Amino acid sequence: MRNIRPYPALISDDNDVDLFVQNFSRAAVQPFPAPIVGFVPLLFVDPYRLPPEVVEKLEINLGKLYSLFDDPTQHATVERIINTCVPVAASAADLRYWAGVYHTMLGVVQGSTEAVFNGYTQQARGLEQAGESDLAAALQAHAGVDLTPETSRIDDIFAGKADSTVSDSGVMVSDFITEFAHTTPAKVAEWMAMIVPVMENELKANRSANISFVTQFDRELSNQLFGSGQADPAFDEALAGWYKLFSEQPIPIFEHLSARTTYFALLPFARADYDNQRPLHDVLNRLDVLQSVAYSLADYKTSLAAANNQIRWAQTAGDFYQAKKASEAAWEYASRLLKNGVSNIHTEALWATRSFAQLMSLDNNKHRAAELLLSVRQNFTFSSLEFSAQLNYILAVIELADLFGQAHQDANRRRLLTEAAQLYDDIGLNTEAIKLRQLHNLR
Repeated sequence: MRNIRPYPALISDDNDVDLFVQNFSRAAVQPFPAPIVGFVPLLFVDPYRLPPEVVEKLEINLGKLYSLFDDPTQHATVERIINTCVPVAASAADLRYWAGVYHTMLGVVQGSTEAVFNGYTQQARGLEQAGESDLAAALQAHAGVDLTPETSRIDDIFAGKADSTVSDSGVMVSDFITEFAHTTPAKVAEWMAMIVPVMENELKANRSANISFVTQFDRELSNQLFGSGQADPAFDEALAGWYKLFSEQPIPIFEHLSARTTYFALLPFARADYDNQRPLHDVLNRLDVLQSVAYSLADYKTSLAAANNQIRWAQTAGDFYQAKKASEAAWEYASRLLKNGVSNIHTEALWATRSFAQLMSLDNNKHRAAELLLSVRQNFTFSSLEFSAQLNYILAVIELADLFGQAHQDANRRRLLTEAAQLYDDIGLNTEAIKLRQLHNLR
């Protein structure tokens, strides 16, 4: 490779490893960018020498590092990290390539094909960044060939490599599916208690015919139970175990499942709380799929909730770039739904607007933040909102007042704060109204 420096030799001395681990643990609880500064030196430590609790945290930190590379506003931060944490002379392209190599190595250590594939992807990105587009293309082709039996197996099924109606154990979809015609939810629940373990074993077999068999069965099942367009919620309750079976499956499988199964399998992610043990990119991708399939099923409220939860996850992970990207997408989506007259998404739409305004303000785009907060007053009628949305409306008014204050428009600031206090009174939060008036010396 002409423009990428060789990866430095890995550190395996116990004393050095212990020191790096201690620094990583201390930095993890400090403000950004300290956690990344503490993490980067571990890229030069033999992963077999790291404690299991540290290895478990490596992939999510790799994701945060990749986000820095992708954010044009963080170039200076990346340079500081390289100058501070990398033991040899390096460019941003070098560090990205090395991080990809380490990610692939980590996948081998953990037995994670997805991590191996992600590592190859980042190596290719580093090569492209260094101007080695030909080598990047060759690496991607090489990785695709090497990983096809595992990471690409789902796509292979639908390229004529397997009979999608028969598992390699000889069981046929027709052996199951005809029994579901004209049945009851109770009977479905009884059958699924036996079928789910069978299908779970088919997925664990990790072969094309098995996975094809499961996805074909799912599509036929959905057609049998819901093909008439009359979706009985009792059937969805009976299929709860079936939907749960796919919740943590690799994302490519959702391209080949029915929309209904994909929807219910991923629905918990719309409200899932942040978990720092999960790779951020995995959850963001699952929420992308949920957003799309919910929209296709005309469940716009869930679709927007999925978009908003992308913001929450990215913010909590400290990934400002992904949070800003997700908030802009959620706001644009919410605006489109409001313009089209969708009426049951006001709570989520208001939250998306306020979140985007907050992130614009943090990005020092105060004018855009003010425009967004002004749109809250234009697009939403306070009295028609549910309670949680009314609180967000009031907070948007207070945040708009703060922006006017920063612009030295004190009269507008006081007018908006007085309005916010009155709105608190209107919904019975008199104590909050009193506090606001006292804090800002309002009459």
